[in-house]
Amino acid sequence: MNKATVKITNRQSPIANRQEGVTLIIAVIMLAAVTFISFSLSAVILREINAAQLILKTEPAISAANAGGEVGLYRLMRGLGQTSVAGSTPQSGATYQVDSDLYDDLYLFGVEEGEVIRVGLYNAEDISDQNADYGRVLLNNYSSRSGPLKVTVYSWSDSGNPIASCDGATVVSGDSLSCSLDKPDDRYIVEIEALGQDVRGEISAFNNAGTSKGVPANVPTLEVTGRNLDVLRKIEINLQNQ
Repeated sequence: MNKATVKITNRQSPIANRQEGVTLIIAVIMLAAVTFISFSLSAVILREINAAQLILKTEPAISAANAGGEVGLYRLMRGLGQTSVAGSTPQSGATYQVDSDLYDDLYLFGVEEGEVIRVGLYNAEDISDQNADYGRVLLNNYSSRSGPLKVTVYSWSDSGNPIASCDGATVVSGDSLSCSLDKPDDRYIVEIEALGQDVRGEISAFNNAGTSKGVPANVPTLEVTGRNLDVLRKIEINLQNQ
């Protein structure tokens, strides 16, 4: 009697193989998507953390700049001099630096026909200082199309006795005028009158040693820098209308 032998082989169908491949691809795609979302969220979180840290460091820097501005204004208004100062705020430890810009090396002016302007020479940090150390003033009528101008220079406290060399002196277009200053009250007024037509020119001033001193600026300013760690914040105070 013959016996029949049956051999069973476990083979997957091509369809099952394709399903497993699709499942693997979907898993890889989902993992990539989750990774991308994680990196995106991390970037947003890090950016927000950096912004928050910057804000925390910026506020003391701004406060220090404002504090420095108040110090500079106080010293200027009180006539204490030395407006350019440095210091720090007690709570945060942020620092400030005040730099003054109170003089113009060349003071530019314009006078319309028939008008008169007056330019002061004085200690810009202390207007009551009678020892402003002015030794000479130079005025230049520089425009080739300007008309002549009349110049009178006198001391603040003695307007009835102008400087002899600049007592109604006429300066024609392209010419200049130099005046030696030697009054006891070493603060002066330069009076300029346009004769005939508009005038454009410049004024420069020197101390008694002959070094350029500058003329009090038409728009004086205080530039204040507040610093906290690596953050700087700057403000500018226009003193023209103070």
